[in-house]
This record gives sequence, C-alpha cells and structure tokens, in this order.
Amino acid sequence: PPLANLRGRCARSHARGHGMASPSRRQAAPNNLLRRRNTGAWQALDDPNVAATSRRLAQRCLELDVTLAKGLVVAAVLGGLTAVTGVYIAINCDFLSDLRFGHCRGLSLSDRSRCCGGSENVNVTSGRCIPPSVANVTSAEGMIDWVPWEEVSSVPFLLYLTVTVTFSVAAAVVLAAFAPAAKGSGIPDVKAAVSGFAINQSFSSMCLLVKALGLSMVVGAGLSVGKEGPLIHIGVCWAHVLRHSSIGLVSSLAEAVPMHEVVCIGAAAGVATAFGAPVGGVLFAVEELGSVRALSQRALLLAFAGSFTASFVLKSWNLYGSNQLTFFKLATPTNSPSKEWKTWEIFFFLILGILGGLVGALFVKFNLAFGRKRRRCLEVGRTWLLPQPFHSYIIDKLPRRCLSSYSPPAHDEAKVQGLTSSSVHALEAVLISVATASVNYSFTYLLRRPMVEVIHALFESCPNALGSSLSLCDEQATHGFANSMELQVTLLIAATVRFCETAVTFGAMLPSGLFIPSLYIGAVLGRLMGLWIMTFNQHFEMTAPLNPSVFAMVGAVAVLSGFARMTVSLVVIMLELTGEVNYAVPFMCAVLSAKLVGDSFTQSIYDGVATVLGYAAIEDPPEGTRLSASVGDVALVCSRSEVLDVSGPVRVEVLKAALSLEMEEGVEEHESSNGDEATVPLRVLPSASSSSSSGSNGSRGKALDVLVLVAGPRRQVRGLVRREALLRWLGQHRAAEASLCRFLPVDATEFGRAGHEFADETPRSQALDAQELVEGGFRRLFACAPVLTAVCAFREFPELSYCVCQGEDGGLSVLSRQRLEWALHEGRFAACFREEPFSFAEASAAPAPAPDGGGRHGFLWRLWRRRPRGGGGSAGGGGVGEAAVGRPMRDVF
Repeated sequence: PPLANLRGRCARSHARGHGMASPSRRQAAPNNLLRRRNTGAWQALDDPNVAATSRRLAQRCLELDVTLAKGLVVAAVLGGLTAVTGVYIAINCDFLSDLRFGHCRGLSLSDRSRCCGGSENVNVTSGRCIPPSVANVTSAEGMIDWVPWEEVSSVPFLLYLTVTVTFSVAAAVVLAAFAPAAKGSGIPDVKAAVSGFAINQSFSSMCLLVKALGLSMVVGAGLSVGKEGPLIHIGVCWAHVLRHSSIGLVSSLAEAVPMHEVVCIGAAAGVATAFGAPVGGVLFAVEELGSVRALSQRALLLAFAGSFTASFVLKSWNLYGSNQLTFFKLATPTNSPSKEWKTWEIFFFLILGILGGLVGALFVKFNLAFGRKRRRCLEVGRTWLLPQPFHSYIIDKLPRRCLSSYSPPAHDEAKVQGLTSSSVHALEAVLISVATASVNYSFTYLLRRPMVEVIHALFESCPNALGSSLSLCDEQATHGFANSMELQVTLLIAATVRFCETAVTFGAMLPSGLFIPSLYIGAVLGRLMGLWIMTFNQHFEMTAPLNPSVFAMVGAVAVLSGFARMTVSLVVIMLELTGEVNYAVPFMCAVLSAKLVGDSFTQSIYDGVATVLGYAAIEDPPEGTRLSASVGDVALVCSRSEVLDVSGPVRVEVLKAALSLEMEEGVEEHESSNGDEATVPLRVLPSASSSSSSGSNGSRGKALDVLVLVAGPRRQVRGLVRREALLRWLGQHRAAEASLCRFLPVDATEFGRAGHEFADETPRSQALDAQELVEGGFRRLFACAPVLTAVCAFREFPELSYCVCQGEDGGLSVLSRQRLEWALHEGRFAACFREEPFSFAEASAAPAPAPDGGGRHGFLWRLWRRRPRGGGGSAGGGGVGEAAVGRPMRDVF
C-alpha cells in the first residue's frame, strides 16, 4: 500500500490502542502475508499489550521510512551520476564533432560554441565566431576565434575523413578488446535485466567506462548513430555499479531497493539525461520496462526522483548555453498563428504515421538481415562488407598476428585463413566510417552537418539563420520556406542515404543509438511532405496557412515510433523535447498509426535484437493461458445445493439436503408436540468435496463449511450461514421437515409477493426466524481478481472470514481465510492454470511436486489444459480438464 496510507493506519492504531494478533495467529500465515494488524477491540490505554503493540507499529513505520529514505538517496545519487556522465559525453561529442570542420585558435580542446562564447555568438552561415563589438579592439591577432579547415588546408575533406576514421576505428578496437557488451544501444539488455536475465557483464564498470568513451568517439566522428539510447544503458550500468559497490555505505543503500527497481531508476534517469524529458523518462520505465515486469508504486516514485535529479543537474549545468534542458527548444512561440494546425491536416498526419510504420518495418528487415550476414561472416573471420576477392587480397597484405584459422560450417572441409575478431571489427569500422564520411561530405550540407543541428533546423519555422544556412529557408518566398525542386530531391536523397547508413552501422562493434537517426529520417520525410502539401495549397490558391515544420515534427515522431514501437512515452518525450503542446493530437495520431502498421509487418528493432542476443521475448502468454493465479483458482466452487434462495422462507428439508443430513441409525422417531412430522437427531454425512479432497494434501480448508444465501431476481448474495451453526440450530428447534425458516427480514424477503410458492400456504408468524445465523461481514470479489486482492482484504480486515467470488458465468465460489492460508502454505501459486474453474478436489489426483520445487519441470509442474468441447464437468462447474502432468513443457505449449 502507499506509504501515506500505511502511516495513517499506524497513527490510528497508535491512538486507539488496537492490539496485534497473537503469535500463533501470525505463524499460521506463511510469510506473514495475512498478519492481522489489530484485533478490532477497544483496549485500555494503560494496557501493557497496547504499549508493546504501539512500539511494534512505530518500529514498522520507521523501518518503512528508512527503506524509502534509502531508496530516495539511491535515486538521487543515480540520477546525478547519470546526468554528469551525459554532460561528459555531450562535451566530448561537441568537441570531436566540431573538430571535423575546424579548430579553435587560442583555446585548445574547445568546441565551436565554447570557443565563440556561446551558441548565440556563432555565425551559422560562415561557421566563424561573431566578433565582439569592443571599441578598443583594433586587430584580430591574439583573439580567440574559430578557424574552419577551409582556411587552413586546400583539401579539408582529408581532415574531415581523418577525424571520422580515426575515432571510429579507435572506438571499435576499444570495445572489441575490453567490453564487447557495450556495443549497440543497450536497451534490449536493459529490458532483459528487468525481465530477470542474469547478464551482469553487460552492466559492469568496465562496460560503463568503455560505453561512455566509445559513444563520445562514434557520435563525434559523425557516424549515423545517436547517444540517447546508450545513455539509458549507461544509467542502468551506474545502477549496477552502485549495487555491487565495494564501498559499504553505498552498497547498503542500494541493497535496500530490489535490483529491477534500481534498473528502472537508472533507465528513467538515462532518458531524462538524453532528452531533457523527466516525465518522459518515468513513462519510458512504465511502458518499456513495466511491460515485462510489474512495477510497484515505490519503483515509480524512485524513478520519478531519479529523473528529477538528472534533469535538475542538467539545468544547473546549462549545457546548451541557452538555459534550456533540450537543444530542440524552438524559437517560434507555440501559440503563433503560423504554427496552428487545421483539422483537415489530420489526414496527412495519418499518412505520415503509416509511412513511419513502413519505414520502421523496412529498417527492421534490413538491419536484422545485415546482422545475420555479419555473424555468418564473423564465424569464418571475414567482414560482410567486402566480397571474397577483396578479402583474400587484404589477408595477403596484413601481418600474421591479425590472422587466424577457422573451421568452416562443413566440417569435412579444410580450415580456412581469416582475420581475428578484433581485426574484423576494426576493418568494418574503417569501411563504415570511410563510406559515411565520403557520402556525407560530397552530397549535401544536410548530411555533412551534425544530425542534431539539421533536425533543429527542420523543426524551426522560417525564416531563421540555421535554416537559411542549410538552404531550407528562402526570404524571397511567400511563406519563407524554400520549395525548389532541387531542395525536394536533396531531402529525398538525404533521407535515403541516412536510412542506409543507419541500417549498416547499427549492429557493428560500436555504441550506437537509433533515436537521433530515426528523428532525422522522419523529419526530412515530414518536411518533404509538408513542401508538397504547401505546393498543392499554392496551386489551388488556398488561403489557409500551412507550416512544413509541423510535418517535420510529426514525421520524426512517426518514424521513431516505427523503429522503437513506443507510444505514450514517445509522445511525452516529443512534447518535452520541442515544447509544442499544441501538437499532442498530431503526435498521437502519427504514433498510433505507425505502431499499428509496423507491428503488422515486423517486431520492434529492440525485440529483434534481443532475439538475436538470445533473450526470450517477454510477451503475453497464449490465449486462454494464465501464468498467475486468480481468486477463482483457490476458492471452493459452490454446488447447486450449497446456494440457497432466501427470497422467501426455506423448508427444513431443503436445508437438510444442503447439509447432507440423514437420520441416525437405531434412533426411534418421536412425535412432535404439535402433531407435525417427527424430528430426529441429525448427523452430517461426509460430503463429496471433503472425501475427495482427503489424501496426501490433507483436508484442512478443503470442505465448504458455509452455505451461500442469495435473494432477488438477480440472485444477489445476501449472506453466509455456517454449516455447524445451522446444524446446531436445527437440532435445538427440533424443526420438522415441512417447517419454514426465514433468513432475511420480512421487508427484505418480499413475503407474499405474487408467484411465490409459499405465499398462500404459510402465514408469516409460523416461519422460524434464523436471521441470527446469517453472517453479513463478507467481501464480494470477482473470480478473475488476482490473489493479491484477497490477501490484502484478509490482511486489512481481521474480522473478515470469507470472500464470495462470482464468475463470469454467474457461478459462485467461497474463499475462506483458512483456505487462503492453506493455499499460500502449500505453494499453489507456482503453477500455470488454464482458464478453467479450478478445484483442489480434482487436482489431488496429480502428483505433488518435490518440496524443493525440483522435478523435471521445476515450478511449472502442473499445467491445466482446456477441457475438450462437449466434455463433462461437475454440477457446480468445478471440473478441470486433463492434467498435463509428466509431459514436456514444449509439448504442452
């Protein structure tokens, strides 16, 4: 329960002086799940038991407060470390990225923005710094200034290529030598860790160091990768480092929170650091990680705290120099008339969503195919990017220490000479970096410039300086947007080239994320569609204003959804990224359509990579199969005779039938004083449920010891009657079988209503009043409710003894406190049940598992199969189908 509610209960119990349950009662419930917090009885304030109880309650609340405080400290530290690492990576990426275009004179190891004193002092057209307007400055000599490579070398492309290849190869070599698990985005590893896979090598301290260093190099080198996805992996690496720290204080704090919750905190902090989206980080943990494992309220609270801390550190650092959390903050206000979207544009947003889903599905197909080919070639020591003749030529030129012998798939063939795995990864990095640098530098500025700047320019409305430097804006045009055929072709080429580069690069021995490349592709395609619609608008002389930058944002979120198949968290991240709250509906439309279209063709790229890495896809079980127990699996099904309609008085013979009564042998009948039918002492016959349930499992809690009372046309449950109490009551009143019993008040039983079979036979005064036997303190539950609901109900209400469960077909079942305690003690919730009414009476024929949970099938030792069509069952609907015991699980599924 929430901490506030628990504190309130503790405070109320302390004030009222409620006592605790006895030790024997606490021992009856396994793991103290059904511990009674109070007896519900008023006690004197000076009672020593009250003082002891108050101390225990205060100690319990203090323990919870301390645990939560430790978790908050861990979340704050984790968010701060993740944010500092993100700042370090961002500074390195900016420096290495700008190093491809020039250097800072007078201030070494500085990127262009810091060299010029801030991004607002950069002339984006010339690439130089805007000189300061100081009157006493007469010469430019000795001033700090940014110098492009065009002014230093006659062949600036060689410097551009050198920087790209050097840092790409260095990243590949470092990863292959020290931490191969640091490649890729790491999101599949994060989801697998939350699911329960033990992959500590993917989150070690060495993996953290290599990931941060390699990510700085590959993003700065200008490859078609992003740093946002790997930052999520880095946040989780920090979580593992804190958890397994050798510092006693740190490890003790981290151990107070379960491992999967610490992973969620790190993931949320990583998203907040990558995008400057704190709320999006929490929703990412809920959507992506909560889909594979349920998250508690404490986990969400701690993820919220970690995300907040990371965002606060970024805000304090002022990384982008504009006092903003994100680089994509747009200059044009969101309420500007030029940025308003019309309702008829939703049709084009839907088209963009469909296009994003198709592009995402195509990317998944290509990338997984390239990955399979990459693995096949790596097994024989060659790179998949070169044909065999070139590969043989390279082998002849390389030194022997770079070569190795491999056994081909056909074992009868001789061994072949190939490259070592490190050499293969380095060669692949060389080929990818050379191809990327050559194509990007030669085609257009849209590919040559950093992707983040291009995306920002595509999102911005015209006119703006950054868009003009990329030929996206034209001051001579009517709306300020350039719309030439040359620009449209350039946009189409840029999207195609970036798509191919990303498909080839993602999966290599390099840290690589997909968020920024997918946003780039989608923004370019969206801007292109916006230009087409604007041309159509101008051709038909439509006066409604249209902003192509809106379509760029919608296209970006659509393609990203097609790649990652995220929905809610993606929309919130995009809203926080751009600050455009007005576009929530277009974003939702594009994301929804992209996900539906993409899922109809392929799985998400992260699920596909997880399958390649050997992680099982965590998804919903087959239809009709549940892997968690519900209340209906434990409750005892009521037969027809155990459900009494008490809308009117009930005959004693009906009660005897329900109680399975008969006359004792050897006892003579005695005439009643009023001449009615003779009454005799009664005894209870063994019921079918109790006899069939006796055996190795014992009979405790197996027999249904109550009768369910229903009334009204809808057969609403009005109360319960214990068998023993009813039997004792019948014996005391020596009631004849023709006598009538009334269980509800006269005004509630609708005595004398039309059509009642007893309305004209017996007056009200002759019906025996049995209202004292009715127990109304029960809870109504659905049979499909989780067992946790029943556990909490019995725990919170110590006076509660029974829960009546109603199935979808209207059938009733009863769950008692003793029955639930017995089921928890017997471990009945470690089984996989089909969607069939469950009865322990029929399950007793199956062999019990070993006490240690062993056996050939482990804890999945019983799987109840769906009953064949036309199969029979018990009268109460409590039958189960054929038990698949002793069969391999692969055959059952």
